[in-house]
Order: sequence, then C-alpha cells, then structure tokens
Amino acid sequence: MATGAGTERTHRVPCAMPGTRRVAEPAVSRLFLGGAGGTVALTLIVLFGEPIMTGRTSDIVRLLGADLKNPHWAGVLLVHFFNGAVLFPLGFAFFAARLPGPWVVKGLIWGSIVWLVAHGMAVAMLGVGYFGYNARGLTTAATSLAGHWVYGGLQGLIVGIPGRKGD
Repeated sequence: MATGAGTERTHRVPCAMPGTRRVAEPAVSRLFLGGAGGTVALTLIVLFGEPIMTGRTSDIVRLLGADLKNPHWAGVLLVHFFNGAVLFPLGFAFFAARLPGPWVVKGLIWGSIVWLVAHGMAVAMLGVGYFGYNARGLTTAATSLAGHWVYGGLQGLIVGIPGRKGD
C-alpha cells in the first residue's frame, strides 16, 4: 500500500453489526441524575404512597434491615441512596444497549430487573421471605414494584433526554 500524500489510513469508529442500530451512549451526568431522581421518587412512594394504597405506614429503614434505635439506620439509608444513585445507573448504562425499545421502556425493564433482584435476594435475606411475603405479602411487593417502575422510568426518561452536542 502506498503511503504518499492523501493515502494515510484514518481511524474508523467501530459500529454495530450490519442490520442493527448502534444505541447512543448516555451522558454520565444524566445517568447519575436519573438514578438520584429515581431513588428519591422510590423512597417517597414507599413513605407516602404505600399508606394511601394500603392504609398502613411503612418504615423504610426497618424494611431495609435496621432499627431507628440502632445508630446504623442512617448508614442503611446512605447505602440505599448510593445503590440507587451510583451503582444501579452504572448497571443501566451497561444493559441499556441490550434492552429493547425507547429509553423510558428500557428504564421500566431495568426497574423490573432491579425489583426482581431486590425482592428475590436482598429482601429474602432480611428474613421476611421472598418478595416480602412474611412482612405484608402482596401489598409490600406491589408497592415496591410500583416504586421500582417509577425509579426505572425516571432513569430512562432522564437518560433519554437529547443532550447538547458536547454531551
């Protein structure tokens, strides 16, 4: 191959497989903003939405495995917020290209996945049974699913907002 003027090789950006579209990667700031907004919304649904839906108040700290008399209750909420605002948005960024549909649908699917993991494993390890069966049964699982859908929907909605050219 000749290496004269005008024949230098250009760097080509890898593209998606033929016949598929490449999904635009979201801005990191919007990933974390979506996670933070979704976590706040999920927490508000558990605190205020569950009493409206079930007639009973929910102690989110107790549900997460701590007691208010224990000094570690603030740490439990901090870990909950860290998971929702940092770790799960990174997971969403990884899986978003593999999920179907527009960003909001991707977020709703992601919220369902997070809910399955949370209730299938984490809540079961707290001793209240799978999907909170020993706590309040179906109402606990349904309220949590609604909250995780709001979490995922906000995550997808905020990430999917078209950004500036510099994003």
